[in-house]
Amino acid sequence: MKKYFLTALILCSANVFAADRNIFDLMYLPKAGTAYGLSDISVVSGLASAEFVDIDISGYNLEQKVGYSITDRLTVDVGMNYSSVQQKYNYSSAVSNTDFTNKAKGVNDPSFDLRFRILEETLILDVLASYKMQTGDHKIDGNDYNNKQGGNSSQLGFQLGQKMNGMQWSFLGGLERFYKATTQTTSSSGTKSTSRDNAYNEWTFEGALLNNMSETSFIRSSLGVQFADKYKDNKNTETSSNTKYQLKGEYQYLLSKDVLLRGGLAYNTINQAGLDKFYFWVINAGATYQF
Repeated sequence: MKKYFLTALILCSANVFAADRNIFDLMYLPKAGTAYGLSDISVVSGLASAEFVDIDISGYNLEQKVGYSITDRLTVDVGMNYSSVQQKYNYSSAVSNTDFTNKAKGVNDPSFDLRFRILEETLILDVLASYKMQTGDHKIDGNDYNNKQGGNSSQLGFQLGQKMNGMQWSFLGGLERFYKATTQTTSSSGTKSTSRDNAYNEWTFEGALLNNMSETSFIRSSLGVQFADKYKDNKNTETSSNTKYQLKGEYQYLLSKDVLLRGGLAYNTINQAGLDKFYFWVINAGATYQF
């Protein structure tokens, strides 16, 4: 009798733990046996400027992610991006009368992500882990180059949140370690050179709110910051550290319990030595779905 009571208690606890899982949650984690996906398209427009040059930035990014919930606590997924970004350099006449354009396009390295829920009571706490796998060196030819990071990276973090009447909040923190990477460059004259970047770290912090406008309409807002370390290559050339800030708002519409439509706008600004200003806007549209 005691064994039966204990088994029933465990089963009831498991059901309570997995209850109230919604596709629009800030800390989305579906029940065991659920496959899910995310599709997104975003358009980028921005400007970077230094003392003698302005750089116009424009392009787009396609993102696709698919995943599976192995248990009520654990999900795994894989994501890929395709980016096409153009940078147009407009030099001051005091330096050069020749402007030029660089184009970056290609499939980014795939990322493998894991989310494990360790607490789901008044507060919700998830542990996050990610690994980005190098699929090729970062190659630059002055006009067109693959949009790959050039090396492997791993990330470890956490997300803490809470659901309340009519709203949710969450706080995310993480550390990504970028390992040594190789860049191969071909100049306009055909000269080839190779540099090897040292490893460095990037810290990410983000606070987010989700407000329920109705049973099917939601507003998601977030404020994030990233700190990237400076690093050197084998030629002792140093890349300066930078700090990136992002303010984002997104409207979400629940088409059904398994399909969530999304559209939003984000403003990003980066503080980096050598640049007077560096900012860009991102407009995105997409969907999250499960089956």
